[in-house]
Amino acid sequence: MSSLAETARPTIYATLGTEVSKEPGIYPDVLQKIIAGIRDLPANLIVTVGREKDPADLGLQPPNVHVERYISQSLLLPLCDLAVMHGGSNSLLQTIDAGLLVVVLPLIADQYFNAHVTQSLGLGEVVQSWQAGRLELGQLTPGGFRAAVERVLGDPLYRQNVARLQAEMHALPGLEHAVELVEQVALSHEPVINTDLETSL
Repeated sequence: MSSLAETARPTIYATLGTEVSKEPGIYPDVLQKIIAGIRDLPANLIVTVGREKDPADLGLQPPNVHVERYISQSLLLPLCDLAVMHGGSNSLLQTIDAGLLVVVLPLIADQYFNAHVTQSLGLGEVVQSWQAGRLELGQLTPGGFRAAVERVLGDPLYRQNVARLQAEMHALPGLEHAVELVEQVALSHEPVINTDLETSL
């Protein structure tokens, strides 16, 4: 396992999405802890706070930390090495598509399931925010985020797992295939059975 200092200077993206930031007690405190844990690493950090939030809420930051309201993830993610995020379904699929490592902080809704998938597939680390069935934001620390980022960036196994899943995703049929199937169903009024799908009961 290599240390972060031995690797090229990575670019890290941090976001909690738009819905999570509306939850009381989460914004801006959690993002501030994430930034505090990462900004002193030899890395560039890009943070988005959401269109309705003010980057000034996070205070003055060092030159390696860049805070914006919004940046299109389809443009940003291919330029990054790791995402620290909430684990929403769309965001997680986008990180896999871009081949990004992840540190997931699940807070609401589908994020818990996605965090479990992230952990079970070895795509990154999960920062636990729940204890005994309660959201424990007070237990989150800058040191916890820093340690998770260092572990994920320093262990090549995570990168191998992400690259394998990314390749599998890119090998799937594209939108054109989906359109053909929809047209076929519309014309025939019959279901289309995927004979290539192997299932085990």
